[in-house]
Amino acid sequence: MNWEAIGAVGEVGGAIAVVGTLIYLAAQIRHSSESTLASTQFAIMAEFNRMHEVLVQDRDLLDTLRKVKSGEDLDPLEERVFHHYGNRLLNQWVAIQLARNHGAVDDDFWATAKADVARACGDWPGLDQKITEMLGHYPASWEVFESLHTSSEAPRSAE
Repeated sequence: MNWEAIGAVGEVGGAIAVVGTLIYLAAQIRHSSESTLASTQFAIMAEFNRMHEVLVQDRDLLDTLRKVKSGEDLDPLEERVFHHYGNRLLNQWVAIQLARNHGAVDDDFWATAKADVARACGDWPGLDQKITEMLGHYPASWEVFESLHTSSEAPRSAE
């Protein structure tokens, strides 16, 4: 065997190694993307769980939300409590929109988030108005609320 033949075998072996490396890297990138997606969605759900824990444990907040739902007037402190609750919801929805913009939220999670916005706004009359007032201070977030709120869909069921 001459040196040219040995060189050709080496080049073929090198090409096979490069292809194998590229396949391995593609698999690693896909796994990393899937992990990021799951991690982001888990973090968003964990924040919603914290919000629900606060809601269950805070009788003043529950009373304020009851008044909002029944259309009763709120005193200044209750207005502030409701404002902060609405702000926290809005921040959560903005986080979901940002994750969606970066591909870190899948279509099913996005559909569920939109249904959550519709449900929250339906459950708490006045939430739309409060969020609209808040958005006056954060105009860049208006598009986020509109995209979630106006095109709400029911979440898809698992088949």
